[in-house]
Amino acid sequence: MGSSCSGHSDVKQSRRIQPIDAGFGAGKAFMKRELKELAGKKKTKANLKAWKNMFGEYIMDYNRADLSFRRNPEKFRKLCAKGIPTKYRWEVWMALLEVNDLLSEDRYFQYLDEVGEIDEENDQTMRQIILDVNRSFTWHPYFDKNVNKEGLIKLKRCLEAYSAYNPKIGYTQGMNYIMGFLLLISGGKEVEAFWFFVSLTEGRSGTFYPGIEQLYTEGFPLYYQYVEVFDEMFEEEIPDLKAYFDSLDFRGPIWLQKWFITMFLYSFPLAYCVRIWDNIFSEGPIFIFKMILSVISDLKSELLKCDLEQLNSIISGFNSGKNCNTMEKNASMLSSVERLIESARSISVTLPDLNTTKSEIEE
Repeated sequence: MGSSCSGHSDVKQSRRIQPIDAGFGAGKAFMKRELKELAGKKKTKANLKAWKNMFGEYIMDYNRADLSFRRNPEKFRKLCAKGIPTKYRWEVWMALLEVNDLLSEDRYFQYLDEVGEIDEENDQTMRQIILDVNRSFTWHPYFDKNVNKEGLIKLKRCLEAYSAYNPKIGYTQGMNYIMGFLLLISGGKEVEAFWFFVSLTEGRSGTFYPGIEQLYTEGFPLYYQYVEVFDEMFEEEIPDLKAYFDSLDFRGPIWLQKWFITMFLYSFPLAYCVRIWDNIFSEGPIFIFKMILSVISDLKSELLKCDLEQLNSIISGFNSGKNCNTMEKNASMLSSVERLIESARSISVTLPDLNTTKSEIEE
């Protein structure tokens, strides 16, 4: 590593750190049920064998997922949708978003060096990052400042580095959840998590094009575009529930923001998000829309009984990991994640060319 990086030797990537996508429930019965389902499906052994066969000839190569994906992308994506074994998940996600083509440890530390010259106390972006880092996944041991400060330190560095990498956007709320989740799944590999986020926002891979950068740009153009597109899908797929929401003036911008901006992470159990993201990265952004339709369709009978306050309460979150009794109750209303995903896959909707509309918005 270059001399400019010498002060960062304590943050080099560690291969001994394992993925931290376990224990999401921290003692919650509902989450234990979901984790058991994720780990103990009857088809798990067959699925693991399929992945081993896929990686077979590249077993000693760290980029084996990249090589397997390029050799047979359709088969690779189908396996992802069925579920990725924990031991392979990060490697597979990296391949799907073509992150290895971006990786540069030196450049990451250069961005950190740029940030190091900023006065944190007097910089609005740095102050907001510090504020949001300290309220990200506070219930999870990896981000609990009383248990382990490593997660908070790495999350702060990743977000600061991105603000230097993309000064036009800097930092906006919601990024902290996505970057934090990437650190969890990667096992704390912050350089890889950073470049993964870059690929995710910029849509550098054909799998996840055009990316989500404009969810965070000033005015949130992509978010409002997503809401407009979703409303049309909602009207077509579940018209009676859409009409009921409209009658209560419960409009898309009110309840969809956290679902889109954090890609379900703020409001849903992380054990759900792991599998949802498997499908998002294998199918593309359209799966986000399908999953939202699947969830509200699953809850339709309950939602039609709700007044406005109750709707807000339910839609605000199903994440029982937040140690909130209301969210524990909400989470228990949901079907299993595999059933919701199966339902989402059966929904036949298409995403319009968002790039065209995005250009019109920019004009």
